[in-house]
Amino acid sequence: VEQRIIEVVKGPVLDEDLVRVSARLAAAGWPLGSPLTERSLDERPGLVGRVVDWLRAGYPAGLPATDFVPLVALLRRRLTDDEVHQVSRLLVETGVLPSDRVDIGTAIAGVTSELPTDPDVERVRGYLLEHGWPVDFTV
Repeated sequence: VEQRIIEVVKGPVLDEDLVRVSARLAAAGWPLGSPLTERSLDERPGLVGRVVDWLRAGYPAGLPATDFVPLVALLRRRLTDDEVHQVSRLLVETGVLPSDRVDIGTAIAGVTSELPTDPDVERVRGYLLEHGWPVDFTV
C-alpha cells in the first residue's frame, strides 16, 4: 500500500506536505472533520482511507461541501507507467493496430476497469508511436 501511495503522489508523503496542504485548505475555509474522525486506519483500509485520514489529521474541523470537487480533481487518477505498458502490450498482442482513440480507450478500460481520460489515451498513443506501432488518429 505504501508503494501505491508513493506512486500516486509521485513521492513520499512528508510531514511538511501535510502542513502545507492543511494550511492552504484552512486558509480557504476548508475543514475536514466528520463523525468518523475517531476511526482507525484498520476500519478504512486502502489508499483512499489513508488519504482521508491524512487530510483529517490536518483538518479536524471538516471540509465544506463546496470544496470537495476541487480536492477530487487534484486527486484524479492517471495511468501508471506499468499500466501504459500493459495497455500497449494488449493492443499489440490482440492485433488492434493501427489503434484509434476508441481502441485505446477500450484497452484502458479493460486493464483498469475505469473509464479512460483523454490524457491517458494520449499517453498510450505516444508510447505506441515511440515504439514504432501505428495509430489511426492525431492529437
